[in-house]
Amino acid sequence: MRKEQGKDPLKYRIVNKKKEELVRQLLIEFFIDEYNYPLDRIRSEEPVNIGKEKDEPEAADVVVLDNIGEWYIVGECKAATERVTKKDVKQGESYARTMRAQWLIMTNGRDVFDCYNDEPRTGWVQVPLEKLPRF
Repeated sequence: MRKEQGKDPLKYRIVNKKKEELVRQLLIEFFIDEYNYPLDRIRSEEPVNIGKEKDEPEAADVVVLDNIGEWYIVGECKAATERVTKKDVKQGESYARTMRAQWLIMTNGRDVFDCYNDEPRTGWVQVPLEKLPRF
C-alpha cells in the first residue's frame, strides 16, 4: 500500500489520503482513539437535506450518532493547506442545525480544532475542545 493511501475504517476500502480525505480519516481516528466513540456510531459523507435543489446533494464530512441513532456531532473538514473560514463554520452550523446535532467540530487536520455547542438560549457558541463529551 502506498503512503498516500489508507484503509477507510467506515467503508472498509482503500482510499486516497489526499487533501480533505486525509483530514476526514484523521477526524474519524480522533473520535475513535481519543474520545472512544464506537465505530458503528460514526458515518462519513452523510447526506444533509437543507432544502436546496442541487444536482449533487450536500453531505456532512463526519457524523457521530447518539444512542438512538440521531445526529450528535457533525465534523466538517478542510484540507490541511486551507484555512477554516467563517463561511465554512456557517456551512457546518447549517448542517448541524438542520439535522439537530448538538456539537460541531471544524478542522483542517493540523493542530486547529474549533468546537461549537448549540446552546438553547444563545445558539452556536465556540467552546474549548475539552468540553466535547467523551463516549
